Amino acid sequence: MYDQMKQLFLPLILTLCILPSLVFAQQYETIRLNVEKSYFGENEPLPAAKYFMLTGRAAVDIPYMEVEIYPGKGKEDRQAIYTTTWKREIGTPAGDYNIPVNLNLRPGSNYDIAIKYFRAVSDAERAQLKTTLFNNLDNYVDRAFAGSSKKITLTSNNRQMMYDLAAIVDGGMTYYRPRTAIKFEGFSDLVKNQIQQIEGMKLKKGGATVVDAESKVDGRLSYREEVIQSLKNSLHSEVEQYMNVEMYILQDDLRINGYPTEKMRTTLSLNAGYGGAVFNFDGGDFNYGSAPYLGISLPFGRGGVAKPFWNRASFSAGAFLMNFEDVNGYKVSGPIFKVPTYVGLGYRVYKFIKLNASAVFVEDVSGTGAVSGFSNRVEVRPMIGLSAEFNFWMDLAK
Repeated sequence: MYDQMKQLFLPLILTLCILPSLVFAQQYETIRLNVEKSYFGENEPLPAAKYFMLTGRAAVDIPYMEVEIYPGKGKEDRQAIYTTTWKREIGTPAGDYNIPVNLNLRPGSNYDIAIKYFRAVSDAERAQLKTTLFNNLDNYVDRAFAGSSKKITLTSNNRQMMYDLAAIVDGGMTYYRPRTAIKFEGFSDLVKNQIQQIEGMKLKKGGATVVDAESKVDGRLSYREEVIQSLKNSLHSEVEQYMNVEMYILQDDLRINGYPTEKMRTTLSLNAGYGGAVFNFDGGDFNYGSAPYLGISLPFGRGGVAKPFWNRASFSAGAFLMNFEDVNGYKVSGPIFKVPTYVGLGYRVYKFIKLNASAVFVEDVSGTGAVSGFSNRVEVRPMIGLSAEFNFWMDLAK
């Protein structure tokens, strides 16, 4: 039985290995941005349900760009549904940029497109940004801690304070980007621990260690300033570490609102592959047949914009190109077109490679009922196959 199963599945495995070399990898459609006229290509719609390459000319002082895509309808403060970036390789001159947009846009829809251009930050601008962030953080810390000369209290809670401190940095960086494209994720546990230690701290013992204090109260207040300043220094250090890379600042932006995508024709997929059907799997009496087949698939997800599972899944139907021959040499045909036919489900496992799991309609034409596993002349049996998938369009009535 092992040898028989190997004879069934070996052609399927070979099909999986050979088919990728028979088809071309998916290509990006190139779309050029016309900045002066605020449209793409020759005022043509954007590609739908496939990735595309956005290209254009970047000036020598623009080393970094961002592309944001928004749904065509909604509030002004809505979030982008897709963001991608481009940065010039260090040391390269001005030239064309190529930005892959790995998003399936819905056919016949409108989108708002924002293109942002960034230039390098000067030393003076970097210093000013640091000063602004440091001042904002210091002012927040001063307001966050209250209390008497005996104890320090926190006006909110340490979790809220950590969130607010990160928001100050994030807000201050609105028009800036680090070359690493790493967003500031918040302050470290070291800062969190400092805040927790300061909260509820009693100043009596620490104030007694302050030298040159004119009174115990002055000593406690000086100690209070020291521990809070230590927290500020930690905040400054982590912000400076985050900014210790090449920085960019927003120089210009272009927003194109309500830009359309192309309308799509109804598509069907043609499958060509190899599959086999199991007639009997009763102990050692394993019986099967296999042959190449052709079929069509109708995807469950329209236009490649549904959830990934439904984009890959489809209803499949087709026929084998020749009759089966079982392990004993008996001919197995089909009841309708005189070849085995199938209907079932298909699932695209890799680019153009589809796995078919279906029910195949077969007929014992030996005339003697000799095909093992058959109770009737016509049977429905499980079938599995691998195929290459090719799309073609049809103008069907809507």
